Amino acid sequence: MRIPRLISIAAAACLLACSIASARAPFTLEELYRRPFLFGTSPGSVSISDDGRYVAFGWDETGQNIRDLWVLDRETGEKHSYTSLWQDHEIRRRREFERDLEKAREAWEKEHPEAGDEDSVQDGESGDTEEQIDEEQIEDELDGSADNGDETDNDDSMDAGEDEEVEQFDEEERREEFEEDLQKQYDSFGGIGACQWRLDSHELFWNYGGRIYSMDMDSSDPAPVLRMKHENGWSGVQRLSGRSQFLLTSASDILSWDSVTGDLVQLTDGGQGEFGNTDNYALSRDNRWLAFSRRDYRSVRQTEIPELFAENPYHITNRYARPQDTPEKVSFHIRDLSEENPWQFDVEIPDAPHYWIYGLDWSPVEGDNRLLLSIVTTDVMGYRVYIITPGEDGDSADVTLAYREDDSGWVNGSRTGCGWRSDGSLYLMSEKDGHCALYELIDNPDYIEPVEEEAETEAEAVTEAEAVTEAEAEAETEAVAEAEAGDTADEAEVELNTETTHIASELLMLEHEITAWRYLEQRDMLILQTAAPTSANRQLMLYDFSTGHDLILAGGQAWTDIAAVNEQESLLLVSAQSPRRMSELREIDLLLATKRIGTGDGSILPMWTLIGRDCPDFDNWLDSWDYEIITTPTVTPLEVSGEPGMIATKVFLPQDFDCNCTYPLLVYAHGAGYAQRVKDVPQWFDMYFAWLAQEKGWIVAVPDFRGSEGYGRDWRIDVKGRLGTPEVQDILAVRDELVANYGADPQRSGIWGWSYGGFMTLMMLGMAPGEFPVGVAVAPAIDWDNYNYWYSTSRVGKLPEAKKAYELSNASEYLENITDDLLIMHGLKDNNTLFQTVAQYIEKGHEEGINVELKLFPRDSHGIQTNFNYIRVFQGVVEYCEEHWD
Repeated sequence: MRIPRLISIAAAACLLACSIASARAPFTLEELYRRPFLFGTSPGSVSISDDGRYVAFGWDETGQNIRDLWVLDRETGEKHSYTSLWQDHEIRRRREFERDLEKAREAWEKEHPEAGDEDSVQDGESGDTEEQIDEEQIEDELDGSADNGDETDNDDSMDAGEDEEVEQFDEEERREEFEEDLQKQYDSFGGIGACQWRLDSHELFWNYGGRIYSMDMDSSDPAPVLRMKHENGWSGVQRLSGRSQFLLTSASDILSWDSVTGDLVQLTDGGQGEFGNTDNYALSRDNRWLAFSRRDYRSVRQTEIPELFAENPYHITNRYARPQDTPEKVSFHIRDLSEENPWQFDVEIPDAPHYWIYGLDWSPVEGDNRLLLSIVTTDVMGYRVYIITPGEDGDSADVTLAYREDDSGWVNGSRTGCGWRSDGSLYLMSEKDGHCALYELIDNPDYIEPVEEEAETEAEAVTEAEAVTEAEAEAETEAVAEAEAGDTADEAEVELNTETTHIASELLMLEHEITAWRYLEQRDMLILQTAAPTSANRQLMLYDFSTGHDLILAGGQAWTDIAAVNEQESLLLVSAQSPRRMSELREIDLLLATKRIGTGDGSILPMWTLIGRDCPDFDNWLDSWDYEIITTPTVTPLEVSGEPGMIATKVFLPQDFDCNCTYPLLVYAHGAGYAQRVKDVPQWFDMYFAWLAQEKGWIVAVPDFRGSEGYGRDWRIDVKGRLGTPEVQDILAVRDELVANYGADPQRSGIWGWSYGGFMTLMMLGMAPGEFPVGVAVAPAIDWDNYNYWYSTSRVGKLPEAKKAYELSNASEYLENITDDLLIMHGLKDNNTLFQTVAQYIEKGHEEGINVELKLFPRDSHGIQTNFNYIRVFQGVVEYCEEHWD
């Protein structure tokens, strides 16, 4: 009898020990997620002078959001800030406020003369104002107002007002409102953009507030100079490679500016709200041809977003094409700039009038005016590469299909692309063989050049028809013979081999995804950013086309972002996207990398920190995190391969974790669908998860369910036509693993997510009721036929033929099954996942008798950051879980 009692006592002691947090997080949520950030601000708009001496960037050394202009001298190691954008803005706003306040006071005193006189006497003044009040005029105004109304009522009101307290001017309230508004501006205040250096000089250009500024670092006292204004403001500054000429954009039009001569020429026109000329554009190396696309938004529906704090309660914020719509029309143009009066001509693209442009670039070879145009078809399943050659007459162009690729899932635009090499040949990034790989495009020996159609006589037409019939019969006979011989060649492959001028030949296949790249024209090399599967370290790699060798430039610690490369291609600057390194900017010596890749030395190159911020207390906290990266097999196989997949999950554990104890479990479903959150470096949301593990003693799991980035094409497209279904299975598999082996308590478990993660929360509670007692959906997508055209069409399908897929992927279809507690948080100004869909979801819940709680943020859009509501979301998740677990 004593043994069971001892066991029960031990179990109770274990539960008590597990319920007490062993340590508290050293930082509060406010300290982690409010500006100034503990880890600093990442430098942006980075640009290096051609000789590599100066590095310009937008930054704030305190960790605030404002990005002032900073310049670092690499020779001396000194860095200086040359702007004080917020201070200037605040001074101007305060000056304007005081002026407006004085005007408002004067107007109010004219309307309330008695109160104005009393205020003046109380203030010890003589009663006179800067503008003397005309008593007779006041009497006339009072008489006039009496004549306009009921005389008896007016007298009564005046008599009643004699004993009332005189109303005071609300200056204090106005000042409080001004300070609140100023704080909101401060929280979202931006900074400079598009830093560019003049060729072979130390003169720097950047844009801010719709104006272009410059500064000469070689002067004795460098200071910003307002270089150029435009009535519509400047939105972009782009220097052309190897030149001191810039392309500028303003009001959806493109202009050319010579920074030496000062010549400014408008290259396009008609760029207004309903048209856009600046999405894709490129100027040929000889300055003769400008290629650009124009988007016609007139046919796209306008979306009204509520604005509850302005005079007009609704305003139009964007044009929002949805899957049932026709997207904006695209026209492609080339303008001949060789004439005194430039003019343009249309280029007919076979996929017109609807497609998405993914690349636009002129050949780097001197005298070679071929244009590379890569597009994705509107159904997002086709990728096309065209070579366009303008005619010397300047009014037409030849268009040839160089390469085509079709995907049964959808073309992954961020992993597919084509570019020129310095010798005029082409390279390709593609997922066609599973993971994203590097290919070269070589001449296609099977290419059949299309025959131009010419006018023909009736006799010639009959003869040609007979010949075609005979040729078709012969082709059919050959096809039957090939089939009998066991030839199983795919029809699409045959088509690919005959109608394109190039075919893809593999150069580099990695067990990683290539997430981004940059071509070094002078060195004929590629810098590749790669995303590895578990444990999901990111890498920078250098690939040499001439030798086929590659070299790891940087690995781990999230050194993945190519910040800048100087004109001489001797210096590479990299930055990171993780709290540990977010405030740092480092350099890599490309000359040293070139030497190593030639000798076969494969060691990782050293990096030198240019910009950084010391935060030892924060770094020590990051080092104290207790987390694991685990893999769990999928319950169902992948549709493409028929093989099971492996779900990678990052699991944050309480300090002094004991698997024999039980802990609350919170699962975070990441946003975007196609994203990767399982990385062996601290990320933005990881701070919250680590805080929950330490402060609350919870287990927090972050799975990369099917559809996530970094795990290859088969994993990505397995969600096509059934969004939510395989992801729910994957999350449940991870939950079961944590319950079985980590002590997660299924009765005190919850799931939450933002955007796509909010959608997954709704799908989980609707498709698997009872599995998670609590769910919190933040800014959720709900109904994909009410979402943007590009995303929905690629992942669900094209309407109307994909109607069933849209029903299968609609969270509202499963609402009636919900038995668990659900909270939705949403911003009323969200122009991504429209609040309209949430309102419809709530209404349907009422009809079904389902109680869905709602928390709104009236001033916020999709990000929910106004007035620190970001932190309120985090706190709301905790409070809702704790309240409904009891």
